[in-house]
Amino acid sequence: MTSEITAGMSSSSAAATAGPGGTLAPEELEGRLHAHRELLVDMLAAMIGGEMTIVAFVQKLRDSATFKDNEEDPGADPGEAFAIENAAAREVRAILEAARARAEAELR
Repeated sequence: MTSEITAGMSSSSAAATAGPGGTLAPEELEGRLHAHRELLVDMLAAMIGGEMTIVAFVQKLRDSATFKDNEEDPGADPGEAFAIENAAAREVRAILEAARARAEAELR
């Protein structure tokens, strides 16, 4: 299951988030957990709401997957809150990329 979660992450971003001994930093773990919870709540709400809310959910998913990680100043040391949001955005991108890959594979 770990390989599915990190399927969309590059090896450098996955390695950058791991702490000593390959464990995740608390901010990374919290961000990933937050991303999973928000995706689950949004997905269930969209399913309950019908076709229009599903379309809005997919657009929201695409929008939230575009969060950038301090590219404007690569030398900056992001705060804890930014690190959590960044981890959540990376997780959403990884999930979205894995979902796209799975959907494409199922169409073949």
